[in-house]
Amino acid sequence: MSSSTMSLIGLYNYDNELFKFLTVPDAVDKSTLIDTILLRGGEFEVLYSDYEFMQYSIGAWSRKWTPTFNRWVNALSIPYDPLENYDRNEEWEDTNTGTQTTTNTGTETTTNTGTQTTTNTGTQTTTNTGTETTTNTGTETTTNTGTETTTNTGTQTSVGSGNETNVRSGSETDQADGGNTTENQVSAYDAADYSAHDKQIYDTDQSNTHTYTDVTDTHTLNDITSERTDDLTAERTDDLTQERTDDLTQERTDDLTQERTDDLTAERTDDLTSERTDDLTQERTDDLTAHHEGRVHGNIGVTTSQQMLTAELDLGYWNIYEKITDLFLTEFVLPVY
Repeated sequence: MSSSTMSLIGLYNYDNELFKFLTVPDAVDKSTLIDTILLRGGEFEVLYSDYEFMQYSIGAWSRKWTPTFNRWVNALSIPYDPLENYDRNEEWEDTNTGTQTTTNTGTETTTNTGTQTTTNTGTQTTTNTGTETTTNTGTETTTNTGTETTTNTGTQTSVGSGNETNVRSGSETDQADGGNTTENQVSAYDAADYSAHDKQIYDTDQSNTHTYTDVTDTHTLNDITSERTDDLTAERTDDLTQERTDDLTQERTDDLTQERTDDLTAERTDDLTSERTDDLTQERTDDLTAHHEGRVHGNIGVTTSQQMLTAELDLGYWNIYEKITDLFLTEFVLPVY
């Protein structure tokens, strides 16, 4: 290679690992920095035309300037207000030691007159969860003594209408035991007394059997009214004692939600006078330490806000990639076209 004709871009095109050993802070993008260096100084002749030596020199140069690069990054990262030129932080402690005494003597009177209205609107929800146990142990005695009288007065009426039907089936037997005699008597035309006419004598142990084959007797009720009038008194005298012994446990598990919606207005009219007489002494001993921190910032007036704004805009032109490129080109190229 001829050292008199080698440019930076030529050396890079020969092997793009030229910047292999270049180190930069984390906040600086290495690819952007390399592109900036090639754009600004790619046509310039390099100071060291030996590729490997140039590659090594770039690494040594970046290590030398790394502390400076870090300072630039840190300075540009400091938070600040561009329109303020005064910023001071302070810390101090106050200690209070001694005795403080306050005495109140006199009368305090408060009078409340008017109407106080309270309105509650919304939903109140109550949830009960768990187990409720009730145990009853002992003797319960109930005694009833006296007279209980019940009197029924009035008219009870029953009305029947329609047909009443009785159906008979089977046999019916009439049994007669002993003798049975029938005698007919008549009176003669001209006689005052009766005389026998004929006489019939029946044998003993007679029986008559009647056979029914689904005989139906029907009675028709035509709006028959049965009426009864009562004026009765029922009287009962009790002298009873009821005794009950309980040894019971009632257990109830509730998982209930009670919801209540209130739209209530409570109104109260007060015409009250509250009077209080104080003759009090309050004594307080303090041994306290108070810690305070404060910050004072703003514009103290030496520089106007417009001047500080102009300085802020000028600072915006300060570019860390351009500044590092300036150092690189000064170190490694001959700026001759």
